[in-house]
Amino acid sequence: MTKFPEASKEELHLSQLLTNKLKEKIRASNNWLSFSDFMNMALYDPQYGYYTAPSEVFGPNGDFVTAPNISNLFAGTFFNHFVSALKKVDNNILEIGSGNGCFCKDILLNAENEGVDIANFFILEISKDLIDRQKTMLQKDLSDTAFKKIVWVKKIPAEFKGIIFTNELFDALPADIYEIRGHEPYKKGVTIINNELEWQLDKKPNKELASKLPLESLPEHYNFEYCEQYDSLLKEFGEAIDKAVVYIVDYGFTESEYFHIDRSEGTLMCHFKHYAHSNPLVLIGLQDITSHVNFSHIARIATQLNFKISLYTSQANFLINAGILNLMEKISPEDKMNYVKMSSGIQTLVSPSEMGDLVKVMAITKNIDLDFAEFSRNDRTFNL
Repeated sequence: MTKFPEASKEELHLSQLLTNKLKEKIRASNNWLSFSDFMNMALYDPQYGYYTAPSEVFGPNGDFVTAPNISNLFAGTFFNHFVSALKKVDNNILEIGSGNGCFCKDILLNAENEGVDIANFFILEISKDLIDRQKTMLQKDLSDTAFKKIVWVKKIPAEFKGIIFTNELFDALPADIYEIRGHEPYKKGVTIINNELEWQLDKKPNKELASKLPLESLPEHYNFEYCEQYDSLLKEFGEAIDKAVVYIVDYGFTESEYFHIDRSEGTLMCHFKHYAHSNPLVLIGLQDITSHVNFSHIARIATQLNFKISLYTSQANFLINAGILNLMEKISPEDKMNYVKMSSGIQTLVSPSEMGDLVKVMAITKNIDLDFAEFSRNDRTFNL
C-alpha cells in the first residue's frame, strides 16, 4: 500500500470538497467523465484546483521544483540567447504560466545589469493567488524601473511581436488517457462505484484517433495520453502572433519514443510534497498531475499553422550550447557556498539522469528569421 506524505486536516478537507464537486459532475454526466475533464477540474477548478487555489506548489516548500527555481543560471542562459532575438521583435517577452515568478525576475535582473532594454515583460497567469505572490516577490526583488515593465494579461496580446516562453506548461494541459483493446484505442474515464472513484473505459473506440497516431503495433492494454488542448493553444498562438519565437520547454519525447513498446503504462505522473506516483484519483486538488509532451504532435500542428520548427533539442544541449558553463566560470570558486550551490544546480539541469535529457527545448518561429547555428550539431528536429 502506497504511503504518501502526510496532508494536514485543512488540506484533506479542501480535497474532499473538490472530490464531492467532481462526483456531482460525474453523476450529472451519466456516471462517466473523461480524464481530461477530471484533470481540468483537479488542476484548475476556480475554488479548489491545484493551480488556482491559494497554496504554495512551487519550490522547496511546494510539491516540485522547476528549472528556474533550481538555478538563476537557467534564466541567465536563456537571457543571453534572447538578446539577438529581442532586437527583431520590439523587445517584448511573454511568459505563460510564470509559477512563482523566478524566471521573470532573473530575466529582468540580467537585462538591467547588461543594459539590455526590455519594453514589456507580459505574464499570462490564470491563478489569482499566484499573481498576488508574483507581484509581492517581483516588487520586492526588482527596481521600480524593472517592475514597471511587467504587465499581467489574460490572453496573448493581439498582433504580438516578441518572445513567448513556456516552461512545464504543455505537460500540465488536461489530457485524455486511452487504452488499447482489440487493437483499438478506448478513452479511459472516471466513474463512481460504491461512492468511490474508479477507472472505466468508454463503450466505443476512437477510430478517428487511430487514424492519426501509430497505434497498429501496440499490445493489448497499452495505455497512452493524448492532449487535444495542444491544438487549441497553438491555434491561439497562431491567431495572436504577428512576429515571434515561441520556446516550449517541457518533459517529453518524439512520437516514436512516446509510443515505445516498454512505455505501456503511459507517462502520467503525480507529485505531492515532492513524492512522485501515478494515481491521480487520490489527494485531488492537493497534487500536481502531468503527462509527458508528444513533441511530434506539437510539430505537426505548428507546421499546419505556418510556424517553422527552428529547434528541437535536449535541455542539456540547449543550456550548454547557449553558454551556461561560461556563466558558471564567472562565479568565484573562493565563494565556496555559492559555487557549490551553482554547480549542483547545473548538474540537475544538464545531467541525463535528472532533467538534462528528459526535458526538451523546442523553438517555433513565425515571420522571423533567427540563427540557431550553435545548436545544429545537437539539433533533433529531424526526429520529429
